[in-house]
Amino acid sequence: MPRFMAFLLVAILLISGCTVLGKEKTVKFEDLTATPLDEIHSIEVRYGDGKLLTISDPDTVQTVISKLTELRLQYVADMPDGVGYCYFLKFGSSPEDTYLSTLFINGKQYKSMNGVPKELDALILAEGRKKYPDLLPEIVSP
Repeated sequence: MPRFMAFLLVAILLISGCTVLGKEKTVKFEDLTATPLDEIHSIEVRYGDGKLLTISDPDTVQTVISKLTELRLQYVADMPDGVGYCYFLKFGSSPEDTYLSTLFINGKQYKSMNGVPKELDALILAEGRKKYPDLLPEIVSP
C-alpha cells in the first residue's frame, strides 16, 4: 500500500505540472510582461551609474525586442545577493514592463537558459556608449 501511495503522489504531481526533482519550467520573457512586446515603440534605459538613455529608433527598438523575445528564463528561488546592476530597461506603462540586467524581473530572480543576456548586455552598452563614450568603463564589451 505505501508503494501505491508513493506512485499515486508522483502521478498527481506530474499531472498537475508541479516541480518534480528540481526541474523548473522555462518561461519566455514576454510571458512576464504586461505590454505585448510588439507594441513597444521606445525603451528607457537607466545605466548603473545613473545615466539615462531613450532608445526610440525603430530598428534599434526592434533589435532589443528581438533579443528579449529570444530570452528563455528559469525562476530561481535562492540566488546569492549581488552588488549593483549594469542597466535597467523600462518599456511600457506597467510596473511589469521592466528588465534588470541581473535578470531580476517583476520582483523575481531568474537565470538564463541561453546566451541571450550577454548579447543584450553588449547591445545596450553599445547604444549607451554612442551617447556617453565613458559609460561604465569598467565593463568591457565582448
